[in-house]
Amino acid sequence: MNGMNEIERHYAVGNILSAIKDALSALGRSENNLSVDDLSAVDEFHIGGRIASEHLFKQLGIGAGDHILDLGAGIGGGARFAADRYGASVTGIDLTAEYVEAGREMNEWVGISDRVELRVGDAIDLKFPDEFFDGAFTMHVLMNVKDKPKVFAEAYRVLKPGAVFGIYDVMKYGEGDIRFPVPWATDGSASFLATANGYVSELEAAGFTVEAVNDRHEFGVGFFKKVMERLKTAGGPPAFGLHLLMGSNAKEKVENLTANLIEGLVAPYEIIARKP
Repeated sequence: MNGMNEIERHYAVGNILSAIKDALSALGRSENNLSVDDLSAVDEFHIGGRIASEHLFKQLGIGAGDHILDLGAGIGGGARFAADRYGASVTGIDLTAEYVEAGREMNEWVGISDRVELRVGDAIDLKFPDEFFDGAFTMHVLMNVKDKPKVFAEAYRVLKPGAVFGIYDVMKYGEGDIRFPVPWATDGSASFLATANGYVSELEAAGFTVEAVNDRHEFGVGFFKKVMERLKTAGGPPAFGLHLLMGSNAKEKVENLTANLIEGLVAPYEIIARKP
């Protein structure tokens, strides 16, 4: 993994695609008979998974034929969902080459490569023309980005007037130090949590009009309590799940995030902003 930055080292576990294939095989499935929905348990890498995706996306006004930008697409779960559910064309970027490579192959599995393009790229330096996209979203990405104003400025630049930018992120909720490791960072050196008010101020400074700020703390706590109950009852994680993306210390990351949520230190928020 020489040459990787700290964030890519955190996310690149080295065997994502083979782990996903092995998990599918354990369930008696192969990559030859899958739908986008079949992959949601492993590729929607954010608090609440598909339920959270549906809650966010219904606020974005995505229509068939729209060209949407996914900032920090991971292995492409959100992009595939947007394309499959709404008929959009989605371009997703992510810093982690392993995620992008895995996501491209998974696009082939579900026959959606013609509508979902995944690229290695950086949200603070988008390689797209001005006013290029009909909308954009980012889910559980900006916790890793220190220069959020630059991300918002770049998103504003590449969006068409009237376009919506949807954010679903883990944000700072209460006072105190959070426990590490968590799914987005091994320690504090790559974690840049900010408050919802901070996001709003920086989005408005970039030119956006903020239309909604949704506190999803209660949803996040309830979701992870159910996850921990299922893990306890089952004696471990399911064969097919997000732990496949988190490496050997997935259990510790989930336990720490759950504790941080329950103690009121962090919370997932949705923010809906529009370019005038």
